[in-house]
Amino acid sequence: MAERTFRIHPSIGIARAGNADRNAEECFFIGPETPRMPANWDPVNQKFLSFKLNGRIKAQAARFRVWEYIEENGKSVPKREVNLESSEVVSIKWTVHLANRKASFFNFAGRKGEADNYGSLTIKDRRNKEVPEADRVAKLEIDEGPKSIQGKKAPKVEFKNSKTHIPIEMLGELRTDEAGRLLVLGGKGQSNSSASPAQKIAHYANNDTWFDDVSDGPVTAVLTVKDNTGGTHEIPVDGAWVLVGPPDFAPAIGNVITLYDALWDVAVRELAIPADSALYEEYEPGKGLSRLKDQNADWAAHNTLSNFAPSFTHEIFPVFTRSYSTRWVHEPLKAMAVPPQHHDRIADARAQQLAELPGSPILRKSIFNRLRNPDSPNVNAQAMPKAFGDDYNPAAPLPTSYLSLTRTQGAIMRQWMTGKFSSDWAGILPIPKAENISPEGLDRAALDNCVGGGFFPGIEASWLIRKKEIFSEPFRIKHGATLGSLTVRAGFFSQQMALPWQADFLACAKEQFEGDATGTTFHAWWPAQRPDDVFKKGVTDSMVEWARGMTKYEDMVTGWSTRGHIIEEGGLFFETDGPT
Repeated sequence: MAERTFRIHPSIGIARAGNADRNAEECFFIGPETPRMPANWDPVNQKFLSFKLNGRIKAQAARFRVWEYIEENGKSVPKREVNLESSEVVSIKWTVHLANRKASFFNFAGRKGEADNYGSLTIKDRRNKEVPEADRVAKLEIDEGPKSIQGKKAPKVEFKNSKTHIPIEMLGELRTDEAGRLLVLGGKGQSNSSASPAQKIAHYANNDTWFDDVSDGPVTAVLTVKDNTGGTHEIPVDGAWVLVGPPDFAPAIGNVITLYDALWDVAVRELAIPADSALYEEYEPGKGLSRLKDQNADWAAHNTLSNFAPSFTHEIFPVFTRSYSTRWVHEPLKAMAVPPQHHDRIADARAQQLAELPGSPILRKSIFNRLRNPDSPNVNAQAMPKAFGDDYNPAAPLPTSYLSLTRTQGAIMRQWMTGKFSSDWAGILPIPKAENISPEGLDRAALDNCVGGGFFPGIEASWLIRKKEIFSEPFRIKHGATLGSLTVRAGFFSQQMALPWQADFLACAKEQFEGDATGTTFHAWWPAQRPDDVFKKGVTDSMVEWARGMTKYEDMVTGWSTRGHIIEEGGLFFETDGPT
């Protein structure tokens, strides 16, 4: 019998906060599991379902599955999902460890600490620095340890906070579905100050005495199966990770750079592709990560992409269309009646022209020259994307103060510009009409709906997630990995994020870019998740601010769930369930 191994997918799952009543049957929805299918989408009726229940936001649950791999010809080949519906499976015991260490971690200060993994920073650089080192875990960290669950539709297991001096109810909960798969729900979007009266929020990311219920941590499982002797035995399962972030308020619109793009870039340029894994080959027609393997080999040989011919449909056009779609959530010019048309030349209607070979080299070069070069030593605020990057510095901008495509994306675009690409355009790819579950698809679907830059600090994670040392292989976090004095453990990624999260959510609206003397042109942050401007439902001649009526950080702390979601209706994108 071929050797079997088991792995959890998605390798990084994404849960999102929601304050809908957790006792209600429809208090949550399950995050995307099929690439190109947005969150809370009904594939049969091709429409979005409701994101709110009785005026409160539903949580997004991360669902985890166990996938069986079989050894064939020296390769580990993905074969099938196993769950409690599988005849030989006796039980799956899931264990998750969520923690929030924000209040004891270092102040977020851009990329300060990145070069040496915070090694040169001291207690003076930490949040709540007046709390002695010996007391910081007890007084500042929310960590109730790992929790386990098993069975079909098992009673929920909660991560309740037992520290009465920290005014946070819980970090989340575990559930299982009808087949025994794991569901992880995050917190309720709660933030509070332990001071009395509450300390005023004065900073976008660092506020002493404040706590929130964002978290992250490892996901593991033990599989019990029947054996040939009539007995049972336990098999450990290769673990995963869960990130809990704020809601995605524009689920129909993708980020110009997704978290999947960012981690793909790390994999191409800095990681080794496992030679014994068929996951990085076309293990079935149309499945697998063979293109990642090909890009990785090309980059290793040339420090760029030289031989790899990208697909226009799958690797080039998605960047264009995501950029184009931001017009529905970001009005870059003041006093405009309708969304600007500055992306029209790369819109859907122009795709055929952009996909042709030989096509128009002049047009391709013109578009390519508008893109910001990630390796350029010069500041170029006018280039695309019109967004801020990792080194936000309005007083003295750096080249990286503005967002650029990843180096891998930039190399792909260069191949397209020079005509070294696959002209495979056959029309717009519609949203799938049915779930298509595969291990690599689960990994991608989760990360495709997350922010991949700029990391200042970001939405679901910040720049720690780009560190090559934390990965056991592409997209899979190495539990217990070390980065200097840091250990990859529960709370590792969320500790970098803004405290409370709502402060950054209010602060990171569009801003005027440097060098524009007219004061009419703006750059964005993450409008595909935290919109800047929106069309109210039924209105197409003017936009309003998404955060209208909110003037101070505390307004977002108390009112984040009153904000509307931007969803697609007949090719148009409107705010629904928002304030009047």
